[in-house]
Amino acid sequence: MIRNFLVLLMLTMPVLSQTVEKYILQGKDKIESAYSQWNMNGMLEARAVFERLLTKSDKDWLLYYYIAYCDYRLTNYSFSENDKRAARKYVRDGIKRLKVCIDEKSDCADAYALLSSFYGNKIALSPWSGFWNGPKSGRMIERAFSLEPNNPRTHLISGISAFYTPEKWGGGKEMAKEALGKAIELFNYENLEAIMPDWGHSESYGWLGLVELAMGDTNNAVINYRRALEIDPDNGWVKYRLLPQISGSNE
Repeated sequence: MIRNFLVLLMLTMPVLSQTVEKYILQGKDKIESAYSQWNMNGMLEARAVFERLLTKSDKDWLLYYYIAYCDYRLTNYSFSENDKRAARKYVRDGIKRLKVCIDEKSDCADAYALLSSFYGNKIALSPWSGFWNGPKSGRMIERAFSLEPNNPRTHLISGISAFYTPEKWGGGKEMAKEALGKAIELFNYENLEAIMPDWGHSESYGWLGLVELAMGDTNNAVINYRRALEIDPDNGWVKYRLLPQISGSNE
């Protein structure tokens, strides 16, 4: 009887794995749709998809990553609404989920990069915490680079961090521009399995445009915003928030 059960288990595991992968793809689609529409409820629905799948496959580490990625987007949404209480909640949860992800897959560069960003969010919420969260953020991004030097999302997150970090503390606009340019270059060559993290290409152009604008180069800012929309015409952040801020834009 035990033997029959084991045989049945071996036969059903590939089907289960395929089912989980199908739902991961659906969850990724929900994330992108919610992000494009800047829809908090949609992002919460995407997050729930991944939570329901936990403990059902050998890909739980990836599910934890995507839950944390949803927390990352929800944190940004909360910041835009000046809701620091919600931001703290999503930052805490994101860090917790990524630590579990790393426990299960210690070589997940994307997880370390995202964890670095969350520690940066903690500094934004409490500037004094930069004395201990700054080094944590630095260690996480260094670990991500050591694992996958050519991961475009690591360069993207590094560029965003540099943009918000003063030059005297190792950041600055020039450093941000360089990191974002490298991210864009690497996105052009990225080729991953469909279920793996692949976000950020269009967003990198959006951030590069934002940096160009902060450096006083409006023309290049507009060019990069338009490149972002060439990659993702539904990028609501660029289409409805960044471009309209530039006087004279016809977008």
